[in-house]
Amino acid sequence: MYVIVGAFNWIGYHIVEQLLSDGEKVVGVDKLDSELKTHFLLSIGRNANFTFMDETSETYHKIQQQSVEHILLINRSDQNYINLTKEVDVYSLHTNVLTDRNDLVTYIRMPLIYGVWMPRDSFFLRWNKEKISFNSELFKQSAVAIEDFIFVVLQIIGASLKPNVIQLCMKKNEGNQHDISNLYMIEQRNFKNKLTELESHYQQFKAIYEHHDI
Repeated sequence: MYVIVGAFNWIGYHIVEQLLSDGEKVVGVDKLDSELKTHFLLSIGRNANFTFMDETSETYHKIQQQSVEHILLINRSDQNYINLTKEVDVYSLHTNVLTDRNDLVTYIRMPLIYGVWMPRDSFFLRWNKEKISFNSELFKQSAVAIEDFIFVVLQIIGASLKPNVIQLCMKKNEGNQHDISNLYMIEQRNFKNKLTELESHYQQFKAIYEHHDI
């Protein structure tokens, strides 16, 4: 069983969706504090393998009573979940490498990621508190499709790779910190076709995209 803390962050939602597609049992932990998150819950909440837990001060204790194998923290650093590392594998997915680390946690630094439901407008992706143009060299050279990112993350978990910090990169000049293990990714689908599909999805659900909480 997987526990995804931050399950309705747009990246967390895609991870939950893939795990359910793979037949895994998933507990999704989050606060339903936006229309977009409610939309995500309605989308997957009827799956028999999915259990939603509202994120409260009691959630950690409820998780302890579950038969959990893996916990994924999406842009979170909740010490209560990290304290479970003696019992389960804990992975912390962050946009930045944390300086305050726990040696029993595997930290995965996320590259620039794009995909359906990403925080965006017609011209820009919002990532790590910055607006990045879809036409910029940064986006064209460094952006990773959410499907490709999740594929690699699940491979890391399945292979039980245990360096303290893993950075996923698209370019050889990224991720040169000496205490980080770099994994370089390969684009799996046509870049322009993906952007066309994403623009179509954005136009169809534009009103929901506007309810991003980040």
